[in-house]
Amino acid sequence: MELQTAQLAALPEEIENLEATVATLRASQQPKSSNPSLNLPLQPTLSLLSKKKQELADLDRQIANLRRVLPEKKRAAADLEKDLGPLEARKNGAVQSANEAKKGKENGGMGDELEERGRWLKGVDSGLKAMLEI
Repeated sequence: MELQTAQLAALPEEIENLEATVATLRASQQPKSSNPSLNLPLQPTLSLLSKKKQELADLDRQIANLRRVLPEKKRAAADLEKDLGPLEARKNGAVQSANEAKKGKENGGMGDELEERGRWLKGVDSGLKAMLEI
């Protein structure tokens, strides 16, 4: 009995020590991060983790689909660039001819010659059309 009495007498001091330890542990568990996702309990953390894994799987599928389509798109772009080369050359030639004609007309030389050739070609064209219609 004396042993039990001694143990019971020591219990209030042990209880105070345990309560202090629990208070210290609770204080250390206070959120240290401003991100609320880092302070979630286990079950919401696991559901958030599964949601993020699903989003990652969806993104991986999208990336795989885009990688499958990429070579075809590259070929189409290369074909379009190849077709664009001659068109740009024709455009540059037309712009250059127009600039030369403009300069020639301003200088009083070549512009008149081009104009005369244009009138002659128009006349020949209308003459040939008239002959073919008869």
